[in-house]
Parts: sequence; C-alpha cells; structure tokens
Amino acid sequence: MSQTHSFSVAVAEKLGLREAIFLNHFSFWHHQNRANKRHYFDGHYWTYNTVKSFNEQYPYLSPKEIWGVLDRLEKDGYIMTGNYNEKKMDRTKWYALTEKGCLLLSIPFSPEVKCISLYSKMDFTLWEIPFSPTGRAIPVTNTLLTNSKQITFSIRKKQKPRRTPLAVKSDKTAYRERVKLTEQEYTTLIEKHGQQITDLCLDKLDAYKLANGKKYASDYGAINQWVLTAVAEDQQRLNRGQRNNQPPPAQRAAPNPNAETYSDLRDPERVAALANARSNSPKSSTTQTLPF
Repeated sequence: MSQTHSFSVAVAEKLGLREAIFLNHFSFWHHQNRANKRHYFDGHYWTYNTVKSFNEQYPYLSPKEIWGVLDRLEKDGYIMTGNYNEKKMDRTKWYALTEKGCLLLSIPFSPEVKCISLYSKMDFTLWEIPFSPTGRAIPVTNTLLTNSKQITFSIRKKQKPRRTPLAVKSDKTAYRERVKLTEQEYTTLIEKHGQQITDLCLDKLDAYKLANGKKYASDYGAINQWVLTAVAEDQQRLNRGQRNNQPPPAQRAAPNPNAETYSDLRDPERVAALANARSNSPKSSTTQTLPF
C-alpha cells in the first residue's frame, strides 16, 4: 500500500477532497494502461477494483464513503463504469475516465476511432461503428458535426430472408359441410357414443359454425369440449317436453274388453263370431219431433 497519496488542489476545491483523491487514482491507471496498451475497451482505458480493495488502499475512508464518492463521480459524468470480466459470475466493477473527467484533469482525451472522410461512402461494418465519449456505440442513425459541414449517416442491418411455412397436408374428411374429422376421430366418437349421438353432434356443430362463422383448429376437440354436453341437454329438454304433452291418467281411455286383438283376427271361428255379433246388433235410430 502506498504511504503517500496526492491529489489536485484545483479538483479538490471544485469537487471535494475525496473526489480529488479518487480522480487522481483513475488518472494514474489511465496513463499506465495507455502506455502499456492494456485494458482498452470501447474507446477507453479501464481499471478495475472492489470497494474492499479501495478501503485497503485508503484506510482513512470507510466503505460507505467510498461508495458515495464513486456514485457521485459517475452521476456527475467524470467516470464511467462497466464489466469486462472474463467470468460472467464476476461482478467486479471497471472504471474509466470520461471526456469530462479528462478535461478536468487536463488529460488529452483521444479515443482511438477511425476518422470519417466527408467525401467517403458512409457505410460502416460492425467493427467500424464509432463510439461516443460516454463509451456507448453511436445509434444507428445519427448526425456528425464538423467544422464545415453537417452530415447524416445511417447503418442498415442485413435482414434475414423470411422462411415460408411449409404447407401441411390435411388428412381430414368433411363429415358435414363445415365439420372435418380424421377417420380415427370419427371412429372414436362412434365407439364411445354411438352412431346416433355422433350424427347429432356433427349436425349441432355444423349449424353452430354456419350461424356464427366460427372456426376451430380441431372440430374433434370442439365436440369433446362442448358439443356433447349441448346435445345431451337438448335430449333432456326433448324428453321433458314429450312427458308434459301426455294427458293425465284420469283422462286416458279405458281399455275395451271387446276390442279385437291381433290374436282374435288369426282365429277363423272368432272372426266369424265377431261378424255375426256386428250384423245382429240393433242400429241406433234417432227420432226428431217437429213442432207445429
């Protein structure tokens, strides 16, 4: 640990003593990494450290004070943070001076980006996209200002060709005009519910789709979801209506013991006896008295 810490008096007067100490720390590593060509990412020279390590270097500052200094410097735009660790699980923060911080410390700020000619074609590859002083890539569409002209460029991303979905062959058969089932589905309905119920379900679903313009991804699924229940309710209502239309037992005609039955008509003697009884029965006559 260094026994001597220095700082800029002008920076301390403007930002404070703690901020001046840390900016001097980042200035030192900015020069070191630039001279050794190390830790250069996104147009900036970076250094990394943890609050615990900072506290060991500056024992007269508490971890809370260190957190506060770093947060204020970043919010005021003098430093920027990033994560360039090799392991994703490593959360150690990286720090770099911004253009504003370099100007305050009188450090030349010259991020290594390619120059753009006013007369060259404004097309950039992925590795030629320039970066702003904040370390972020310039947006896809931006405006560059020069001493003489204002130019606008845009970057077009190569679009992938859309894939046309393959047509799926349907093996379904139209058992009604608007109801289609596979042979296996139709056979399963008959085995479970019988031919009559299956026909009623097909008629019910076909009429519903015609009246409402409804479409289903699977007519078999619609039958199992609600059509079978609807057909059962229709049958229950029909049975209740038939029972309500029958006359009560007291109003029903009593059976005639003399009525001919099917067995009587097959017996010749019984047929002859019935014929004689009908011929000998007196005919009813009606007399009418007329007033004079």
